[in-house]
Amino acid sequence: MAGVEELLGFEPDAWVTVDMECFVDTADMLGGLDFNVPQGVTYIDETKDQTVELIPGHQHLSGQQVVDLARWYTGRGGSEKGSLTVQRELLAAAREQWLRPENLRLLPNLWREFYGWSDTDMPLRNLLWVARVLLKTDASNVKIDVLPCRAVTSGEETLYMVDRPAAYALLKDYDPYQ
Repeated sequence: MAGVEELLGFEPDAWVTVDMECFVDTADMLGGLDFNVPQGVTYIDETKDQTVELIPGHQHLSGQQVVDLARWYTGRGGSEKGSLTVQRELLAAAREQWLRPENLRLLPNLWREFYGWSDTDMPLRNLLWVARVLLKTDASNVKIDVLPCRAVTSGEETLYMVDRPAAYALLKDYDPYQ
């Protein structure tokens, strides 16, 4: 938290970390996602030592494919603007397809899934409040920013370092105390 405070300029009230496998399992539980993949995607997922390939066009994506597509468009696939557009479209499609009355029966399982793949210091009542706000939020109004980073490679290891001056310019809009 000290490092986060140093970067942000204020100490957040709480933190939540979520393992990406949570999103894979959740998307599968909700039946996958119909989505128009804008361009072909091919890359090596070094965390799993496997090649990821998605063909362009409208198709039904598994949970893993949804996460693979989101990862590709997090800085790897084209311009920042194009990346953020695809991520917004993924969020909008997920909201439209997953937030349906028939999926309410899955809430206990989804909650267990989230709790199993996450860690937080946030009280349960606050987590429930955040979930309620997210459910009521129009996905077209969601703003996504990506911290500007640069890759530093040493041998086979790559570390992404935050570009502090560029990050400070971006983060000033997020300071709740200004």
